[in-house]
Amino acid sequence: MRNKSFRKAVNEAKKALFMAFFLYELIFFHFNWKFLMFKKVIGFIRM
Repeated sequence: MRNKSFRKAVNEAKKALFMAFFLYELIFFHFNWKFLMFKKVIGFIRM
């Protein structure tokens, strides 16, 4: 019984970790993309 609950807790932790990682990647790449677009626009205006 204890082993089963431990496995369940590990599974939940893995799910939470995956979700956190996914959200981090999503936010990071979203801001990175905006930053790159901003840089491209600035470069275009300078030209």
